[in-house]
Formats: sequence, structure tokens, C-alpha cells
Amino acid sequence: MSNRLARTAKLLAVTALALLNACSQPEPKVAAGEDLTIIRDDWGVPHIYADSEDAGYFGLGYAQAHDQGERVLRTVLMATGQLASIDGEELLASDIEARRWMHAEESRAGFERMNEHVQANYRAYAAGFNQYFRGHTDRAPTWRFDLEPWQLIAIPRGTLWGAYMAGHGLRDCSRGGVELAQGQSDALRDAARYASNEWVLHPSRTADDAIVLLSDPHGGIDGGFTYEYRMHAGELESAGYSFGGSMILPHTRHLTWGMTTGSPDVSDCFAVETDPDDPSRYLFDGQWQDITTRTTTIAVKDGESKEMTFEYSRHNGVLSPVIARDGDIAYVVSTPYMHAAEAYDVELDRLNHASTVDEAKQAMRDLGMFAQNLMFADSLGNSWYLRAGRSPRRPPGFDWNAPVPGNSSDSAWQGLHPVADLVQIKNPPQGYMQNNNLAPDMMTLPPALILAESYPEYVYNDVPGRFTSRGKRVNAVLSRARNFSVEDAIDLALDEKWPATDNWLNVLKNAFDATGHELGPRSKNELKFLRELLTFDGHARAGSTAALKYFMWRQSVFDQLSDEAVTATINAQWTPQLGNAVNAETLIKAVDDAIIMMMVLWQGVDATLGDLARIGAGEEDYPLGGLGLAPWTRGLCFPAPCESTLRAFWAPPLEQPASKIRVAGGSRLLRLVIFTDPIQSFTVHNFGQSDDPDSPHYDDQARLLTSKREVKPVWFERSELEGHIESQETLSYIPQ
Repeated sequence: MSNRLARTAKLLAVTALALLNACSQPEPKVAAGEDLTIIRDDWGVPHIYADSEDAGYFGLGYAQAHDQGERVLRTVLMATGQLASIDGEELLASDIEARRWMHAEESRAGFERMNEHVQANYRAYAAGFNQYFRGHTDRAPTWRFDLEPWQLIAIPRGTLWGAYMAGHGLRDCSRGGVELAQGQSDALRDAARYASNEWVLHPSRTADDAIVLLSDPHGGIDGGFTYEYRMHAGELESAGYSFGGSMILPHTRHLTWGMTTGSPDVSDCFAVETDPDDPSRYLFDGQWQDITTRTTTIAVKDGESKEMTFEYSRHNGVLSPVIARDGDIAYVVSTPYMHAAEAYDVELDRLNHASTVDEAKQAMRDLGMFAQNLMFADSLGNSWYLRAGRSPRRPPGFDWNAPVPGNSSDSAWQGLHPVADLVQIKNPPQGYMQNNNLAPDMMTLPPALILAESYPEYVYNDVPGRFTSRGKRVNAVLSRARNFSVEDAIDLALDEKWPATDNWLNVLKNAFDATGHELGPRSKNELKFLRELLTFDGHARAGSTAALKYFMWRQSVFDQLSDEAVTATINAQWTPQLGNAVNAETLIKAVDDAIIMMMVLWQGVDATLGDLARIGAGEEDYPLGGLGLAPWTRGLCFPAPCESTLRAFWAPPLEQPASKIRVAGGSRLLRLVIFTDPIQSFTVHNFGQSDDPDSPHYDDQARLLTSKREVKPVWFERSELEGHIESQETLSYIPQ
């Protein structure tokens, strides 16, 4: 019997037994004083074992308080608009937006609406979190407060809101010339830096006849906004990353998923003409409507409290804040996420209890997920891609990428698109798919799985044919995959190839031929530089001298070009037209400039890419490969498919070149799952498990994994932990 058939039979047997037990046995009751165990592995990751699910959540809260307690509490303050009370006026803009969108009030209301099962889990998490600090007061910040269960809803809502729930509407307003408030523009700026990788490879292409899924969210290099865990509690068996109490990126015994930025349009900007004599009202379908107000006071450390009054219309049946006014025009942003705070948490709970991609689809029926590309895989070998989001049905006749007239029901939403309406594909015939932040029609090599014309423009919400260098690289590898091994999967997950290298070097060689330049007579250093550059294999390894030479040459090309020429060149680098986009003299002069720059920065041409690119949390930093190729002195990127490796590390903008730079973002919480029997899964989570600089797990993953281009095993089964146990603690849990 094949691995896949064996897994199918096993799952059917388990499902049948579970149904029989559910019908014949009463729901188990949790005994007072139930014991649970937290075992920490070599990397400090907690493995939580409990007889009941809520007891497991108690252990999760306790463990995270130990490793990230202050971070969790700060995130609560951020989400509820109270950061300025401990950090001062520089955080006031963030607090204003949190208050404007009523995250605290909506999270409280959402908790009351949430089902009892998730409520019990969140109460237990908060109890475990608070118990840790009651027993370790020396580790608590002076401003510590008891965590409340509803605040676990506020954590993801407040963190994701500006980028994913309200971001489309804010951009629409901005496109219409509306000047956004600082907190709003900051959210959109940060969202532009978010990227991610996700891909799935079907059993027919793998050596183990097992489906493989990679999830690798990108952003700020410290991935500590999530928390790595393993949990075996009652029927819940989940391992991955949690976001406060929500298990956002896990795998279970039978299901896993990844997330990348990309989604339908989920919010809109409305331009509302107000009464010139009374700006607190506006006509809607010929009837006067009031703009309501809400006043709140924001405490500011070492400063005066700030009293704010926010205005709201009720467009589309939801409170829609006025984000700006221009004369008699009030600009409001509407999002259907406004009064559905709990839907995300309930949906993730359902997903963690689902066993197949079909059950995952049913779990997402209430559209609670924030706007994202999701890619699922199950142990039966099925995959499913969904461009998820709570997307309103819009009437035709309007440009939904700009402010829309808001004084009549002609532009009002007409309900929400169900999951069936959203962009999706199940079990692609190619045997693989990926969405590394590209348009859905580019997820495989042709023929396209998904056609833009099959969906409303705002549901597809992308430019057909738009690609990324990361997507090109994965398509090239997976389309050729045969007998793909676990080692092959790890190698691709950590891939550091600059995909356009061959094209660039061919153009450079042609430039030498066309201009009559020869390699000699040149100095020893110049000859060494040229030979390594012209034979470079394109892999941006930390220990590669050729990679640094290539990086410096590409930067020297950028330095000679205007912003417009850089954009044109980046667009052309994937085509035979690259040689027409940048002239031969520019390419050759860049060689000489790069040699001079290396001599200045490293007093020679033998430095490696890892001498330049570094990763670190504290005083120490470590060499790193995989650096992207955006112009380093002119911002992160231009509106073109900038070239990066799959690891996508990027440096902050510099005023001038430097001999050592710490990366600011890129791969930060990688997770690779292979549904063999037993499951094989691997993770890397920058910088380490603990926020405590005195902990051995403060930056051990950055030093020993990210820097060295390695991953660590998950040890999903308890038996696999033998020989890898750092500590063990038993707690007593009383249901809340």
C-alpha cells in the first residue's frame, strides 16, 4: 500500500472512531486542578501536554509570559490605543488610530459574541499569562497589568488593521489626493514592506509520496510578534506560531497552511458632501443623516493628555470613521471587518480542528480571516489556494480604487461575497503552485490556473501577469521537480539565488565584446574581481566572495542611473531587452567603480557577502546571505519587480555605502511541513524564542540557523523529544 493510501485509510479510521465516540460518550468534564506539562526543547520552544484544550491554552499563556511577556502587554496597549501612556508622545499617532477604529470596544463586544469554546480557551490563556507574572514579579515591567481575555482579540485586530482590514480604503482616499494622518500613512508604509513566500508540491512530484508546504512570512527581521509553540491538549494537536492566543500559522496531524500578502479589496473610501451650514450632517438618498461623534482621552507619559473627538458616518451599515475633511467633503473609510472582531479568532480555531482542505473551506465560511493569500495542504495529498478576505459586493459604475461618491445608495455595498466567489484553486493539475506575492495567474508556469476575467476586478484585485523574482524562482524549480526530497525542500526554502544573474552577466560580457574592452592589462585585484564576477553562479551565499563582487557591481550600476532608469532596467532584467535598457559604458564603468568601492570599504577584493550583510538582536551580529538587490541608498524598492532571493533579506536605506549593514527585514518565521508518516516539519524563528537578552535563546536562531542557512526540526511527536529536553515544568490548572 502506498504512503498516500495508508494515510487515507488511517484518517478514515480515526474519523470513524471519533464520530462513534462523539455519539456514545458524554462530553468530558475538566477536573479541578488538572495537571499540565511544559517541556522546553533545545531551542527553548515549549511543548505543552494537557488532557483538555483550555488547560493547554493556560500553558501557552504561561509559557509566552515567560518568553515574551512585556511584548504581549505592549501589543495590547498598541491595539487599544494606550502606548503613549508608557512611551510618550512619539506613540500618540498610533494610539489615535487605535481609538478611531474602536479596537478596544469592538474586541470586548466580539468576545461576548464568541462561542463558549474559544472563550474558555482565551480565559485560560489569560489566566496562565497572569499566573506567571504573579509568581515572577521581578520579571514584570513596572506598568504591568493583568491580561484580560478580550484583549486576545484586540492583539491581531490592532496589529493587522491598517495594512489588511482598512488599508485598501485608506489607499483609495490617498489616490484621491486626501492627506492621511500620520498613523494612517505609517500603516501603509509598513504594509508596503510586507511580503512572504508560500508554495505547495504534490505527492506525485516528491520522493516520499507526501505533500509539502512552505510558509515563510517576510517583514521586520524580528519575527517575535508571533510565538512558536507545540501543543497536544485534548483533541487539539497543533505546532507552529501563535498570535497571542490565536494559532495563526500551525500544522496539525492532518492540515497546514501558509499566508502571503495579497487579497481581494476589503474596504472603500467614500467622499461625502456635507451640509455647508451644518457639517455634522449629510444628505443620503435625499434624507438628512447625522455624523456621530465620540470623544476619548489619551494619556501621554511626561505630557498632557490628549482629548480627541472622532466622527463617524454609518455607510454600508457599519460605523465608518471620517479620516479627513476638505471643505464640505468628508472622506470616510468603510470596512466590513468593523463589527466582526471575533470572526478571525473563531475561524482560526475551526482551522486548527479541521483535517482536510474541504473542512478548511467550511471553516472559513464566515469570512473571518484578514485579507490574505492562503495556501492549504492536507495529509491526504490535497491542496487549496484561496485569496481570502471579507470583500463587499460593489455595484457597477464606480472606480473602486479611488474615493466613491457617498451621498446615495447607488454606491452602497450589496452584501458580502461568499468564499465560493473568491479567487481559488484546488489540486492544480501542474502538481504544484506558489504565491510569492504575485498575481494569481502567475502561480505556475503557463497555462494559468486562474484568469482575471473570471472575477470582478475588485475581487481579483491585481494586475494580470504581475510577477516577482521569488515567484519566478519557485516556478522554475518546482516545474522541474521530480522525486523531490526533504533535503530538496529545505534547500528551496532557504534558496539564495538572484534569478536574473545569468541575464545580467551575459549583458556585461556582451558589453566587453561590443566596446573592445579587454580584461588586461589590469592589476591583480582587478583581474581577480573580473574573473569571479564573470563566473558567478548567482547564489548569494554569506561566504561567497563572488556574491559580494556581483552585489557591488549591481549597486554601482544603480548609482549611475536615475530613478526612472533604475525602474526601466529592473523591468527589463527579465527580458532580452536588458541590453537596451542600460548601455555598455555604464555596465563597464560600474565594474571599475565597484572595485574602487571594495578597496575603500574592505581594503581589498576578498571580502564576502556576509562581511557586508549581518543579522543580530544585540551587540553581536552574524554573517548573512540572501540580500536583495534594490538600490541601497535610495529606499527599499521602486514600482517594479525588484530582484530578491527567496529569503528576501533587505537592508534599510543608507545615506552612503557601508562596510557592514544589519538587515532590517526578510524571512523571519519560516515553516516547512512534509506530511510523511510521521510528519516532518522544520522552522526558523528570528531572533530566538526569548526576548530576554540574558536568555540563551535570545538570538540563538539568528546565530545558529538564519546566519548558517539551516533549519531546526519541530519534534512533533513526544517520543522525538528524547535527547532534546532542556527543562520540564508541571502546572496545576483550574478552569476559569
